[in-house]
Amino acid sequence: MISKSCLVLLLFLLSPFLSSAQENSYVKGNSFFRVTSAYSPKSIIFLGKTPDSQTFALQFNYGWRSKLYLKSTPISYLVNFTPYINYNYPKRDEGSKRDVVIGLGFSPLGFEIQKKLNNKIGLVLNTSGGFILIDKTFPTDKGRRMNYTFSLSPGLIFQTNQTLFFLLGYKFHHISNAQTGSENPGIDSNFIFFSTQLTL
Repeated sequence: MISKSCLVLLLFLLSPFLSSAQENSYVKGNSFFRVTSAYSPKSIIFLGKTPDSQTFALQFNYGWRSKLYLKSTPISYLVNFTPYINYNYPKRDEGSKRDVVIGLGFSPLGFEIQKKLNNKIGLVLNTSGGFILIDKTFPTDKGRRMNYTFSLSPGLIFQTNQTLFFLLGYKFHHISNAQTGSENPGIDSNFIFFSTQLTL
């Protein structure tokens, strides 16, 4: 049921990018650098099993255009570095008492596609995978400090000039220890993010 739902969601998110238009991406022959801030007011029970978690993250993103295309839409490689992420969550070891942990992460495997709607606004979709190191075992005492992540993020990109862009969107972000700990509740965050992008 989950896999079928994920497939339907992925096809829906990809549908705007499947047209056979000509060059339709803001990413030309250049790379780009972004600074992203993201906040999730509440986690959901989907892949993870920890409810009511609030998360804040600061992230640096670097991307560069590959030679791959989805129809006529170029695909960019994307690498994310997260110097700060904060989870405020109910720790079930202590009767769901609130706990706070801090971590840093790196997502070396990511891809992004963009499609222009006009000269100023476009659609963007990216996905990435990596790991986050937390300052203590998380999200239970039988969890792990090292956790793994997956994200899927649709959004809008706004062009202000040839080099400066802004992005606004949603990011589904899953973190868990991938069954390497005795317990693996995981957390599914619903980030609202804002990014400033500089084309290099």
